Amino acid sequence: MRTDSTRISNEARSAAKEYISKTYGENYYENRFYKTKDEAQDAHEAIRPTYVDLDPEKVKDYLTNDQYKLYKLIYNRFIASQMSAAVYDTVVVSVNADDYNLRANGQTMEPKQSFTEPPPRYTEASLVKTLEEKGIGRPSTYAPTITTILARRYIEKVQKQLIPTDLGKVVNKLLIENFSDVVNVEFTAKIEEEFDKIAEGNEQWKKVIREFYTPFEENVEKVESELEHVKLEDEVSDVPCEKCGRMMVYKYGRYGRFLACPGYPECKNAKPIIETIDVPCPKCGGVVQVRKTKKRRNYYICENNFEGNENRCDYISWNKPKLGEIFVEGEDVSEIEKETKKKATTKKKSTTKKKTTTKKKTTKK
Repeated sequence: MRTDSTRISNEARSAAKEYISKTYGENYYENRFYKTKDEAQDAHEAIRPTYVDLDPEKVKDYLTNDQYKLYKLIYNRFIASQMSAAVYDTVVVSVNADDYNLRANGQTMEPKQSFTEPPPRYTEASLVKTLEEKGIGRPSTYAPTITTILARRYIEKVQKQLIPTDLGKVVNKLLIENFSDVVNVEFTAKIEEEFDKIAEGNEQWKKVIREFYTPFEENVEKVESELEHVKLEDEVSDVPCEKCGRMMVYKYGRYGRFLACPGYPECKNAKPIIETIDVPCPKCGGVVQVRKTKKRRNYYICENNFEGNENRCDYISWNKPKLGEIFVEGEDVSEIEKETKKKATTKKKSTTKKKTTTKKKTTKK
């Protein structure tokens, strides 16, 4: 909206008064008017939320991250513009030192109840930063470390956050209980320092290895003989096996989780997990599925988007659809289709090349 006006309508003013009085109390409302500059474009109202009852948290799920931040900024500033001034506790300290008088002023806002929140989950970037700060590993080992714990399913990546899996929690518990002298930050940093000394010629590598490995080997043998066999139970799904009727369980494979029958090897039924979202397809109203490219990047596609479907819906997008949005085809669709076609073409060329090579070998014979 093209406006730099500070004027709001009586309807908006009345709505703000009702909302503030109901939410915070009547003492927090103040009927404020702001002077508009002479050169301001005052044909429209100030930029404000259309309905004050739609606070940012109510509409967050229907907005992109950028839209949410912008709406929250506009909403909060509008509500604040109709509230009474903040109350501060002011403290003045006066110090006399010889012929000098020193004064310091400070103020604190009225106390607000707050709750302790857990620390945020690690991302790849924050994990690398922590490893650097604690002197664990080297730049060349950071990427392989993260790749390894992901591949072994000790953690999983959810929206850039690294979250420990049940398997990871069990393994971590066992290591801490039985190898506490090794599984700690101080040990890792100390070993790195000793490796540096070996590289500089100030320490004998055989001596370092001997001092570590001899007691470590004894501890491993002791733990193997005493530790009970630990079995991680498979997570049971709510999907029945269509072949034998058992409830299928979640398994992990090369390409992630999938459903498998617990009756293996008698029943070898298995199938992929089809992830869906609650928002219907913007074009036909069908169910939107979440799929992954070869590079494990998510994209969204309508369940009716498949060859051979008479009523095929061509919805496909990199972006997660929002409730009520109107889909407009863009370059992202062509990029996904291009990547899919490229994969198919590559596979076809590989097959053709393999057949040709076999034919040539046969001819030579």
